[in-house]
Amino acid sequence: MKSASPFRLFCLSLSGLMEAAASLAILGTLLGFAGRLAWWADLFSHFRVQYSVGLIVLGILLFVLRRKKWGMVCLGFCSLNLLGILPLFFSRNAPSDKGEALSVMLINVNSSTGDPERVLALVQRESPDVLVLQEITSAWVKDLALLEDLFPYREVRSRSDNFGIGLYSLHPFSESGIVSIGRAGVPSVTAGLQYQNDNIHLLATHPLPPFGGAYSHERNDQLLKLPEHVDSTKPSLLIGDLNTTPWSYTFRDLLKQTGLQNSMKGFGIQPTWPMPNLLFGIPLDHVLHSDHFQMVDRRTGPSVGSDHSPVIVELQWKDHPGSR
Repeated sequence: MKSASPFRLFCLSLSGLMEAAASLAILGTLLGFAGRLAWWADLFSHFRVQYSVGLIVLGILLFVLRRKKWGMVCLGFCSLNLLGILPLFFSRNAPSDKGEALSVMLINVNSSTGDPERVLALVQRESPDVLVLQEITSAWVKDLALLEDLFPYREVRSRSDNFGIGLYSLHPFSESGIVSIGRAGVPSVTAGLQYQNDNIHLLATHPLPPFGGAYSHERNDQLLKLPEHVDSTKPSLLIGDLNTTPWSYTFRDLLKQTGLQNSMKGFGIQPTWPMPNLLFGIPLDHVLHSDHFQMVDRRTGPSVGSDHSPVIVELQWKDHPGSR
């Protein structure tokens, strides 16, 4: 009996490794749909982009190695992941060339690694109308004292842990305050923003990260209670590091229950954590908006030393106030 050539043995070994890698990506894909059943399964939902890239590369290589059935399986599960990804590249609304845009910036500064000077430089360069800072301590508030000159309207609650939060605005507040949403007891900021003869309800919040069952349940509890503080029949913005991605059932439920829209829609995948690791980056930082607005621009900003990228959005009324 003729033995296989070294090259054929190498190809068999290589295809075996690829099939094993594909099996892991397929398992992760399926577990991501079981998030309602177990907190740890929901963690797998956040990596749809990575599964898609891995499966399409493996599928093509397996076709080259004449493992056609495995190649088809890889491309099939890649398509399953793409069903949740591709809609983010398309938008129903085109921005108008009339009316000013409201700019909003969100920065999770990371109280341990962030650089206040870089934060200030970015804020001064971008000059947002609204700024939300998360993970700010009393030391950070002191280091960012210049913001008090730049933004006449503020609502800030610093903390010694990673859940301090601040809302800064160029436009006056009709009202503002600190609220606690959910069992975790972390602060959120609520405010009415007076903008172009209308009032926009702002809610800035930062649920716990899903590190373990207890934290996951407290994050979910906060996300479940956010709709009680949002009325999407009125102009509304929900801003924050929500510690979830568009592919988690928690995020889908939040959009459904609040009636808000994902500002990423039409701008593609914009990973924000962990930075600077783009290979495994996922979009945790969000600006959600009611149907009163249409997006003009959405992008991530440069590093400020944090493990999160800043998020910068520009939006405008669907109907210019002059015609409302």
